[in-house]
Amino acid sequence: MPDPNPLAMAICTHTDNRSHGILNLDNDVLWYIFSINAKMDEISELLTPALLTLWYTSQVCSRWRQVAITSPEMWARVLNLNLFIQTTTNWADEVIRRTGTALMHVSASFNRYQRQSQLKEGFLVEFLNAHWSRIRSLDVKCHEAGLRGEETWKHLFERQAPSLEILIMRSIPGYRITLTSNIAPLLHTLSVEGTELNFRTLRMPTLRKLYIWEPVFGLDLLNALSHLPFLEVLVLQMHGEERGPLQGALDPRNPLPIVTLPHLTSVYFVGDDYCVNFSMSFLAQITPAKGCVLHYAGIYHDNKVPDYKIASSILSKYLQHYTACNPITKAKILGQNFTFNHPSSAYFLFKLGRNWGGEDKNGRLLAALSTIELGGLKILTLFLSRGLAPSRPGVIKFVRSLVSVEELRTNLFTLNYLQDILLSRRKFVLPVLKIIDLECSGESDNLEIVTKFINTRIKTKFPPDNLILRFLYSDELEKAREGYKAHFPGVTVTYAQSR
Repeated sequence: MPDPNPLAMAICTHTDNRSHGILNLDNDVLWYIFSINAKMDEISELLTPALLTLWYTSQVCSRWRQVAITSPEMWARVLNLNLFIQTTTNWADEVIRRTGTALMHVSASFNRYQRQSQLKEGFLVEFLNAHWSRIRSLDVKCHEAGLRGEETWKHLFERQAPSLEILIMRSIPGYRITLTSNIAPLLHTLSVEGTELNFRTLRMPTLRKLYIWEPVFGLDLLNALSHLPFLEVLVLQMHGEERGPLQGALDPRNPLPIVTLPHLTSVYFVGDDYCVNFSMSFLAQITPAKGCVLHYAGIYHDNKVPDYKIASSILSKYLQHYTACNPITKAKILGQNFTFNHPSSAYFLFKLGRNWGGEDKNGRLLAALSTIELGGLKILTLFLSRGLAPSRPGVIKFVRSLVSVEELRTNLFTLNYLQDILLSRRKFVLPVLKIIDLECSGESDNLEIVTKFINTRIKTKFPPDNLILRFLYSDELEKAREGYKAHFPGVTVTYAQSR
């Protein structure tokens, strides 16, 4: 750990009269440069805290020292209380002095397995009480150890926190915390885990980002969301097979309230949801912003009756919001796993696992895609579930909407399915297709499907430019190269390893 004495003296005393550009930079720009140098968003921050990096920076030369010492905001943003425990009191006091009157970003972690940096609760309480009105960001995590002073948190969050904008609390037990706009009028980011936060009384109109890593009743959360008009990000963590993050049951006599969130642009369900029917009903009650991104992964219990209709409805609804501002340019459909991309935002994910298979279920989800505009889709990965009949109107409508796809990545079953639609309906599909990237592993004896499909497109004057046949094993690839003698005029055939 650093010795406190060097903080009061410069290592390099050389000066000159030249103007140094770094001294003219805005503090926010300096902070951005420093945060990249300190790798604060990476795992290395846990090994070398940014506070140490800043201290070392202040010792490089007189110019860097001048920048560091005259930037109280930089010192105020790296207050790692666990590091204070490993140093002398004078060093900690000097760091606090260097923060001046700047608003503080404070982090603290309780972990009984890291004795060298084990933080005492009394020290944390004393620090928070002394600087509560200056704290902009508070990040407190308990790993295995836990805080025992319930009264500490009770009294702390009954006080005004006029500067608090970011609050992250993990595994802080014992007291049901109540947060209102009167307590933290500027709070815009809230992340809770194991805190027993009282969502029934959550009233934070300034909140922009909400991360929930603990069970919460769906009704309570929807009621809370109705008081968060500027919410932009909602993240819910799954908790395994016994319970999801959303507690509750569907009751036709007491329907869930409808909530409109005009600024909500991201909804993430982290992990696999085992309470699909209820979480789908929850999502159905939310009207997000145009362009909203959804990440959802669900697995049905063996003893649960899946509601396929609502799953299809949710996929359709959120895709319509996702594509409202920008068209999809890239899509990946692997059975019941759907991923969509457009250049201006994060990707859209919708995935349903166990107990979700067969013609009816997969057909419903594909039919949901016919409700959105796919005119900008250029690259499509499509692996359909076996057993899907080509006679389903919604599926046919989806396939016929693929008017701009130039590259198709697929397998023999799906290719044969598209061929059946083409022949049975006499409807031409994929009119601008240029590249067919075909997974053929284990199917080298069924390549006549490829021949039929390509010949049909040649006959109708729409041949592809390139055909790529992929095989997992090199011996299978060589066998196909030697045995598959089909020749297609104007089509370049390539043999390659599977991706």
